[in-house]
Amino acid sequence: KIKNQIIEEAKEAYTKNTKQKFQAKSYEWSAVCNIKPETTMVDLERLAEHFEQKYGFQCYQIAIHRDEGHLDDDGNKVINHHAHLEFVTLDKETGKNMYRREIISP
Repeated sequence: KIKNQIIEEAKEAYTKNTKQKFQAKSYEWSAVCNIKPETTMVDLERLAEHFEQKYGFQCYQIAIHRDEGHLDDDGNKVINHHAHLEFVTLDKETGKNMYRREIISP
């Protein structure tokens, strides 16, 4: 629901600002990051805020995974602590896609 609201508001802003039909096709992106066992949701919210401030990406969902991993050679459980962050890369004010070559480079 949050994702759809972000997208609809961006589409409206784009049409309002450009007087053109919304054209972006690829504006939903995911990031997976390795975390420490003690990493909290607050830490990840700060990371999402960094992405928004630096790139304009809006994070609408964060999920911490502490239940995936494998058994090592000695039979000990090794947990792969990581988090998934889901983003919409459309600018709040203009509706333009912020994930563009002229803005993001390798």
